Amino acid sequence: MPAHAPVPFVSFAPGRVCLFGEHQDYLGLPVIAAAIPLGCRLKVWPASDGVWSVSTPQLGFEWSCHVDECERDSPESEPGAAAFLRAGLQEAQEAGWDVRSGGKVLCHVDLPLQAGLSSSSALVVAWMQALARVANVALTPMELARWAHRVEVVHFGEPGGHMDHVASALGGVHRIHSDWHVSRLDALEEGVWVVVDSGEPKDTRGHLTRCKAARQALVNAHGGQWVDPKVLEGWTDLSPDEQVLWKTTWTNAQLEETAAKAWTDVPALADLMAQHHEALRDGLGLSTERLERLGKAAKAAGAWGWKVVGSGGGGCALAWCPRDRAQAVHAAVREAGAKASWSVGPARGAHCTDSPDAKAPAIVLAAGRASRMKHLDERMQAAMTAEERQLLQERTKAMLPVGTDGRPFLALLLAQLQEEGVDDVCVVLSSEDDLTPTWLHPWLPEGLRVGFVRQTIPARHTKPLGTAEAVRVGLEARPEWQGMSVAVFNGDNLPPLGAVKKLISAKAATVAFARSALGLPEERVEAFAVFEGSPHLGVLGLIEKPSREDIDRVTDDAGEVWVSMNLFRLPYDALLEGCRSVPVHPQRGERELPSAVLLALKKNELRLEWIPFHGAFLDLTHPRDWIAARDKNRMDPNEQPHTP
Repeated sequence: MPAHAPVPFVSFAPGRVCLFGEHQDYLGLPVIAAAIPLGCRLKVWPASDGVWSVSTPQLGFEWSCHVDECERDSPESEPGAAAFLRAGLQEAQEAGWDVRSGGKVLCHVDLPLQAGLSSSSALVVAWMQALARVANVALTPMELARWAHRVEVVHFGEPGGHMDHVASALGGVHRIHSDWHVSRLDALEEGVWVVVDSGEPKDTRGHLTRCKAARQALVNAHGGQWVDPKVLEGWTDLSPDEQVLWKTTWTNAQLEETAAKAWTDVPALADLMAQHHEALRDGLGLSTERLERLGKAAKAAGAWGWKVVGSGGGGCALAWCPRDRAQAVHAAVREAGAKASWSVGPARGAHCTDSPDAKAPAIVLAAGRASRMKHLDERMQAAMTAEERQLLQERTKAMLPVGTDGRPFLALLLAQLQEEGVDDVCVVLSSEDDLTPTWLHPWLPEGLRVGFVRQTIPARHTKPLGTAEAVRVGLEARPEWQGMSVAVFNGDNLPPLGAVKKLISAKAATVAFARSALGLPEERVEAFAVFEGSPHLGVLGLIEKPSREDIDRVTDDAGEVWVSMNLFRLPYDALLEGCRSVPVHPQRGERELPSAVLLALKKNELRLEWIPFHGAFLDLTHPRDWIAARDKNRMDPNEQPHTP
């Protein structure tokens, strides 16, 4: 990690899942763990007043400390985020790091908190990484892990090993040993991991203390080394509870070792995963009725394996399933009461990136499931190749390739946004989508900052809570955009050239498109929402599902009807307030963006500028739209993708 000058930057650290060896690392036994894309993101502005302030608006968390006031004679007895931040600052200064400048930090966490995915460790790793960068201290990933472990565990005399910190700092999948030796394991080519949040609270410190203290006392009293119970001297002198603890620890150690040796053997790993969960459940008491119900649902839907993750007693679990069963597993655990679920794969380790302040930020909505695109009639079946039909089933609409070079539709939109002045984009994906960031990466426009956040589907729902909810998720992921106006675009349609540039020049505006010029099928256009108002008056209203009478009433003197394509730009705070406050539509069961925009205008007494525009849209709603977009070949076929 090279040293950098103190300029605005983002420090990100991922969470982790323990695949094998849960509750083993602090006993001196190896574990297998993987970093996941969910994590802790810090936007950092170095300062000059000596005060470090950290704010997490999504949680209402605020902390600040002058560099001269971070030292304590004795650490906090029950440390939380504020204590970890203070301890990190103290440890950095005691090590001679020059962090006396201070800084302002805005934090966003998309990990469920205290749920077994190492949200606190991700914060500490990101924090120490940020302090090191400000101090121009170059750290290797392993050095960063050691510093984070020192701050979170050693500083407070807390129970816990270093698995979390190593997994977050290094990324990927690793076998982690107690002496800090690690060996990298290949990402599994088969299947997908599904992280499931039970929504059930857990007692991390209580479970760690109980599992660690009792077993450490037990092993210390019997030679200080875990051995096969069959050869343990004094086995018969152990109490029944002690025998269970010893057997469980030995079993889990053997399972982890076997898994490392059989890493590419899918049936073997699935069986080992099930055995590991049983040992954690029956030997350490780390499962619950809800987790067992969720696991049963996941396996009935096709999951190969299931296990609790983290300290247990609630929180999260991990399913491993064939990719073609992932959606069914998500649906099954939601129906069984899961609070949320995410498809994940091994993620990059902690890293910093330059992050100049945005001038024209935007949210792109790309979490739609494209149900209509996946249901082909006989005519469309016949018109498509087997490869095209497979792409429709595997990819979201925004990631369908258009053109001979394979560039996905979303890349076209991002390139146009950049060309017309957008400089910072947050793409909102479905929590079931673990592939889009990787697939899109070669096509990201150079110089455009693009990040991703995931919208979950609530328990016992079959779809996300709508576009307003997606925008809320995107806004909360970018608290540094406060004080700016933010534009919103759909990831599955491409506005006519010039529309974006006009939109981002306004503070609060929408683009009203001439219905006659959209170039879309008439039956589809007739269902679009229509605006009430005029360029002079601004937007006075928006009519969803307009009737014939509504159309007659809003038609202007030139005979034109002006429709909404959900292109809006509003001040950050107003838009966030509207998205948080808008009620769920009673029939559609969604929080809808147009309603949220109108509510934001009313609450903040804003006028929504009406920007009239004539131009054709490229829209992906039906399979034939994709074929048409592909055949138009809107890009230069000789242009090659950008390789980072």
